[in-house]
Order: sequence, then structure tokens, then C-alpha cells
Amino acid sequence: MSLISNLNDSEINLRFFIGLIFSISVILSFGYSPFFLYFLSFLGLLFFSPLLKQQLIRYSFILITIISLLLIIGSRNYYDEMTSDLKLYHSIFYELSNEYNDFYGFFGDGLEVGWPILYSYVAKWFDLSPIQLALFNTIICLVIIIAWIETKIKPLVGKNEFGIFYFLFFIFINLGVLGFLQRQAITVGILLFALTSKKNLNFILIVFLASVFHLSSIIVGLVIYICKNLTINKVWIIKLLIISFLFRFVFISVLLFFLNLLGGFEFITHKLNFFVNTELRVSTLRYVILSLSLFFILILTNKVDENLKVIYNFALISCIFIVMFVGIPLFADRIFMVSMVVYGLFYYLFFYRKYPILALVFAVLYFIIVSLEKFNVIGELSVGDFYWARYNYIGEKIFYYLDKI
Repeated sequence: MSLISNLNDSEINLRFFIGLIFSISVILSFGYSPFFLYFLSFLGLLFFSPLLKQQLIRYSFILITIISLLLIIGSRNYYDEMTSDLKLYHSIFYELSNEYNDFYGFFGDGLEVGWPILYSYVAKWFDLSPIQLALFNTIICLVIIIAWIETKIKPLVGKNEFGIFYFLFFIFINLGVLGFLQRQAITVGILLFALTSKKNLNFILIVFLASVFHLSSIIVGLVIYICKNLTINKVWIIKLLIISFLFRFVFISVLLFFLNLLGGFEFITHKLNFFVNTELRVSTLRYVILSLSLFFILILTNKVDENLKVIYNFALISCIFIVMFVGIPLFADRIFMVSMVVYGLFYYLFFYRKYPILALVFAVLYFIIVSLEKFNVIGELSVGDFYWARYNYIGEKIFYYLDKI
């Protein structure tokens, strides 16, 4: 039962009146302060949750929230990203903008042609800087993900809880990877449709489409397929924990074996070499902690509805592998990047529905922490690459940030 859903007509009318004042504040913040727009959008998702059952209002809040988040992440200099993947993507985008049409040599030995084909069309219409390219890819991914939520997940959300759901979704989503790991990020949105696909043929076609963008989609697709045909119980969880724990210790040896076996496949072996030669480090500590907390929530769930079984199985397996393979950067967190984007869905279905008060307290505390990070009070971003490095969080001129994005 929602904490904010039991409202009578007079209370809803009052919220409409307050909503007018709120709307004026949003308009002013949109022009003069992206940070306050961000704060108001999340506050609105919670406070006006029952009103979001109306599609127009819901889409308006989603759009405002996305704009506020894009303006915040776009205020960074992207120094780290420009030293690796983003620099590569922009150099290829530049070639495509000059009508370079050989799509078969960029990624995956010519097998991953999805991104070059997609952006060959984008390049005809837009001249994008590296940061603009990152933001554009983030928008594409969010459109796909929101489309999945609105078409496949919507029936699972309480009619007065859409604001709460999207509040959870947006505070837990890892927006940075959507602009940085661009091919994999697009596959995330595509593979979400595989997660809820009912027919095998549709499932195969979806995984194939995702693999055109990144071949790791085949592995994720295999995991999703296993989740569709798996009945998990406590004994099974214990066995998986033991197996994954043991596999963690022989992981490097297994990679060395496949390096020798697949020496001729450079597009595979260069990744294996990366895992073998990279020092152990934690690249996503926040999501390791979230995965660990979600794992305990999932194993305390006594009964799972049949229509949630696949999502539950995938969430549980994701949590186990992300935690077990902590220290190996860009491995489990990339394979299960789907989970890192839709943690909010997992928390809504398996935490908020069961413990609404505790879930909201946890979510609000997490929102405060994330907000402090976006205000540079906490966090460890690179020197000179903090939020609001390219433009301030508030300005005197309306839309002062537009010429700096």
C-alpha cells in the first residue's frame, strides 16, 4: 500500500493548487538554476505521486527530471572519459560526419555495426562536440528505457505510485555510463525488452539486435534466458554463492586458458588481456553496496509473483556476481549493466512494496547523498572535472548555460 496514495478529492484539488505554484518555480529554475530544477523535479515526483497516473502530467515530470539531470552531468569537463572511450567515439563520429561510410571496421572486427550506422544518420543532422555526443547518447538510451517502462512495466506500478516509482528509478540510475559506454548503454535499453519478452522468437531477435551494438549482449541474453527458465530457492542460492565464490579465485586462470585457445580472435583477446593485466580496483563502489543491500532484500522475499519471477531472478544473479567480482573493473558491472540502470525498479518491486516506510527513508537519505555529490560537497571526481566546472549551478541571465553545453 502506498504511503501517498490514500487521498480524497479535496486533497487532490489542494495539490493541483500547490502544483500551480510549483510549476512557476520549475519554470524559473529551468531558466536560472539547473540544480534547483533538479531538486524541485524530485520533490515533485514524491509529493505529486498520485497525479502522475495521468499520462500528460507523468510525461511532463519525466521530461523535467531528465532535463535537470542532463544539465547537471553536462556541467562537467569529462576529462576522464575523454582519455578513453568518449574520445574514440567522437573521433569516429567526426569521420561519419564527413560521410565516411565504411561501417565495418570500427568495432568488434566489423560485427558491431549498430552504433556507426545509427550515428551516421545523426551526423547528417547534428554537429556534436564530445560532451554533446555523450549527452545525446544518454538521451537515446533514456528514451528506449522509458519506452520499456511505459509499455512493459507500467502494469506493475500502483496507479497512485508512479511518482514514487520514477523517484526511485532516477535516483538509482547510473547516468554516467549511458554517455560513456555508448554501445553497451544502447544495448541496455534493447535488452530490457528481452527481459520482459514472452515469445522465444521475439527474445532471439531482440538479443540479436542488441548484439549488433555490442557482442556482450549475447552473454547477457544467455543469462536472461536462464532466468526465464529458472526456479530459485534458498538451496539454489547457496549453491550459486559457493560456485561464484570458487570461480572468483580461478578467474584469472580461466582467462589465461581462453587467451591461449582464442589467440586468433583479437576483438575477444584484447578484452581478456585487459582483465588479466589490470590491477584490482573497485570502479563502482556505490553499486557494489547497492547490490549487497538489494541481495539481502531479495533473499528475504519469501514469495515472488509469477509475473515477477524473471525480474527477480535476474536481479538476484546480478547482485551476486557484482559483489563476488568486485575488484575486477569493467567485468561484472559491465555484463550486468542492465541492472545498474534499473536498480530503482528492483527496489520498488521488492523493497518499497514490502517495507514502504523503510524504503522511502532509505531512498530519501540516498537522494540527499547523491545531491551532495552533485553539489561537490562529497565525492572524488577528477581535479578540474567536478560538477558545475563548465557553468555555475545558478546564473543571472536566463538559459545562461545553453551556449556552454
